Amino acid sequence: MRVMVFAGRGKNSYAVIHALSEQYDDIMVLFEDGVPRTQFLKKRIKKLGLRTVIGQVAFVSLIPRHLRRVSRKRIREIVQFYHLDQSDKFSDRVRIHTVSSINNDETIAYYNDFEPDVIVVNGTRIIAGSILDRIHVPIINMHAGITPKYRGSHGGYWAVVNDDKSNCGVTIHFVNKGIDTGGVIRQKRIETTSEDNYVTYPLLQTGEGIKLELEVLKELEETGKIETISVDLPSMIWSHPTLFQYLKNIRKSR
Repeated sequence: MRVMVFAGRGKNSYAVIHALSEQYDDIMVLFEDGVPRTQFLKKRIKKLGLRTVIGQVAFVSLIPRHLRRVSRKRIREIVQFYHLDQSDKFSDRVRIHTVSSINNDETIAYYNDFEPDVIVVNGTRIIAGSILDRIHVPIINMHAGITPKYRGSHGGYWAVVNDDKSNCGVTIHFVNKGIDTGGVIRQKRIETTSEDNYVTYPLLQTGEGIKLELEVLKELEETGKIETISVDLPSMIWSHPTLFQYLKNIRKSR
């Protein structure tokens, strides 16, 4: 089976690619360059307002680096438990290409040339409808949250903060033109400890999500199709916490 990956550069994406390459011999990865920071902030301000974005920037600038430093032991434990390979060195059978945006025509050119059986998405910007309309194989995404209740960003963190640990987990879903609104294929709740926090939830979600993704690909390989499941939850979308939100909820989020 030919597997194509649309990915952003980052350790979680690298772990997914390594796991796929252990199971499949024919893989093409399209890494996309990140969205320019000024462009990203302008869009975020237009959507959320200047005050909220300033709070989010303050959070991102101050908190995650500190949490990674104090959580080194826990991070190592999770990486070892799930055997996550987060290196950016891949086997020779993984074909690597880079595009400035996954929404460029270049993406379709690579897709047409490779003729994949399935596309796995991890860490890219929202894929444009004009791209989705020209792809005729299943496109699946690993989302760090239980959808549709925790669409958007950092679903694990928000579930914990909301005292909703029964919905703290990871979802594999089809990609459509909405934001994390595609049909749900698999979901798994994660078990958190008192040592977990904002920076370790995504690792736990990735570890469990990789296992789910491999199950889905095996289903496709064996049956030629991927079945969805029914999920009865309210639909909500979440964003990065602001510094104020994080400090307000700090006792809940650890």
